[in-house]
Amino acid sequence: MLIPAIILTAVLYFLVLIQNSFLVHFSVFGAFANLVLVCVCLVSFLEEKKSYYGLIPTIAGGIFIDLRFGPIGLSSLLLLIVYLFVKEMPRQLRDVSYEYNVFYYLILLFISSIFFGIISRFSLNIFPLIAGLSFNLIFGVFFFYLFKLFYGNRKV
Repeated sequence: MLIPAIILTAVLYFLVLIQNSFLVHFSVFGAFANLVLVCVCLVSFLEEKKSYYGLIPTIAGGIFIDLRFGPIGLSSLLLLIVYLFVKEMPRQLRDVSYEYNVFYYLILLFISSIFFGIISRFSLNIFPLIAGLSFNLIFGVFFFYLFKLFYGNRKV
């Protein structure tokens, strides 16, 4: 279980680098995609119920974000809350047929993005929230189908 956690931590670090160096140039109303949030939601949504190997990489991904954007610990705490929220959703959301999994994932990503956006920005400014939410949902669909392409229907 240590190897997948190390690999996921490296992937999250790579996503933070992309997010901080490349995606900031494509911001709308000052908002851009939060790739770490999208990846944490995806891992939490697709991993087995009793498996928590995404917990440590989630905290590490939050620290990677905090090193660039804000007070140390805030993103880690928010990502941990999102990870546990998505993880503890009722089992029927995750065990439905393949065609509908993406819709349930996007609903959970939508709720998580709103929560993360409001708390991390300390603002209720609607335009950056909607722009960031749109980016997250677009990348969420892309990552979901990319994962399904490589792993099929099996759980992580």
